[in-house]
Amino acid sequence: SRPGYGSSTMDSSLSALDDNMACLRAFLDRRIARPCVGIGLSNGIVPLLAEEQAHPGRFASLVAVGYTGILDRSGMDRLPPIPRTMLRLVNRAPWLVELMAKSGHRMMQQHGVDWYLERAYRNTPRDQATCGDPNALALLRSASAHLLMQGHGTFVRDLQLIRAPVDDALDTLGVQMLWLAPMEDGVFDEARY
Repeated sequence: SRPGYGSSTMDSSLSALDDNMACLRAFLDRRIARPCVGIGLSNGIVPLLAEEQAHPGRFASLVAVGYTGILDRSGMDRLPPIPRTMLRLVNRAPWLVELMAKSGHRMMQQHGVDWYLERAYRNTPRDQATCGDPNALALLRSASAHLLMQGHGTFVRDLQLIRAPVDDALDTLGVQMLWLAPMEDGVFDEARY
């Protein structure tokens, strides 16, 4: 589990990337024979890329599941206004992003996950349509409730992880990486990367 998720604690003395790297290395060094396949869900690919750059050959290959801003930096400009603003401020004014996340977390506790989903996806028609699918909505509600339980700090750290400087790791990646993502998305475009 990544720091801040499940029972894993975050180390606030470390950057988001360093905290994830410490957790990943502790797991790999104690439990996994090398090389292995590294699988990163959404932003979970970021520490895997950084680890492979720091220790080439640590992984036999990598699998990125879902969209993440590091695989399509141009997609960040197409995000709805609030997440786009938060991503732009997360390194420059982390205190402000923390305040925004606390406020959003409190509102989500008061009004529920459906309130959050309606606001989170109101600017992207494709995502609105997904929220209209009862099967997809059940999964989105579950994921949103999980995020609510993790707290605002985990959300902020995830934003910081998106902005981690790992572009060089992609450019010099020495192992195969498979990217599993939908063919179409309201924000990200795999053809641009």
